Amino acid sequence: FALEIARLHGGDIKVESARGAGAAFIVILPVESGEKPRKSVANPPSNGTEMDRPMVLLIDDNPDMRYYIAGLLEAYYDIQEASDGSEALRLAAESLPDIILCDIMMPGIDGMEVCRRFKTSPRTGHIPIIMVTAKGSDEARIKGLEIGADAYIIKPFSESHLRAQIASLLSSREQIRSSIRREVMTS
Repeated sequence: FALEIARLHGGDIKVESARGAGAAFIVILPVESGEKPRKSVANPPSNGTEMDRPMVLLIDDNPDMRYYIAGLLEAYYDIQEASDGSEALRLAAESLPDIILCDIMMPGIDGMEVCRRFKTSPRTGHIPIIMVTAKGSDEARIKGLEIGADAYIIKPFSESHLRAQIASLLSSREQIRSSIRREVMTS
């Protein structure tokens, strides 16, 4: 957990130890000087051109959390960020993302209402939504799933779990699209 927090702030944790002398844990955090640099990936994995990459709409009122999640995903997906529900509704209507990651606890239009609005709209109802939140109660998860969330991930989460969940939902949607195309072509 400490490593995730350090990375959330653009840093790292290192351990130095000598046999019989104990261990030193070194927390490295950058000094803020304006905008935070994004992680760079020399050769990001891609299944085609930049235009082939799925678009993720990331909705979270916490700029550090948006920065952290975007950093985890930007090598694989195009990222669009929204700091609140109103901005997310506007962005999704303009760009129709392939998948949405949404925090629940936000001022104004909260994540549950954002999810409800997306899922009840004919234009955006097909877009998978992953609720990413610190609210881990069964009641909150059930409510999220009842209003249409496709998945529910509790913070702190594993990077690999988040990426696997996104990939699984996108793959599932692509299989549905392909099946519909085949049916239309054979009809």
